[in-house]
Amino acid sequence: MPHSQPNLALRLLEIIPAVMRTVAAELRRSGHLLNPTHFNVLITLAYGPCILTDLAEQQAVSSPTMSNTISTLVDRGWVQRQRDPDDRRKVWLTLTPGGSQMLDNMSQHAEKQVSQLLIDLTPQERDTLAQGLTILHQVFGLSGGSSRELEGTRN
Repeated sequence: MPHSQPNLALRLLEIIPAVMRTVAAELRRSGHLLNPTHFNVLITLAYGPCILTDLAEQQAVSSPTMSNTISTLVDRGWVQRQRDPDDRRKVWLTLTPGGSQMLDNMSQHAEKQVSQLLIDLTPQERDTLAQGLTILHQVFGLSGGSSRELEGTRN
């Protein structure tokens, strides 16, 4: 039976909060006092520098809210602000080496937790899931995402 677009959209919207709750719970358990928004900002900045307004738009929050988030991440030494040399009104946000290390640590903890949830999947179910994730990467315009996991280079 073919799946309708609205049904698929609803199923996707139902699973996203469950995944994020699992990741947030693992971050708390691992001792990283970081909320999911901070985690998402660090992930976004890992792809490259960004300006505050673009980051706020990507995260679907107001510029003042994103400014507060960035201030927290700057205070923790995970993000750096840098004025654009050509346009002093622009401030580029970049991940610091400490921010990159923190993101790696948090990602490893979250990955282990999610991996445990997938342990009972059959090889065929894993392949199906990988294909679905590849499609989601394409649909949402992610440039390949974490292809090393999707290609099965990690167990």
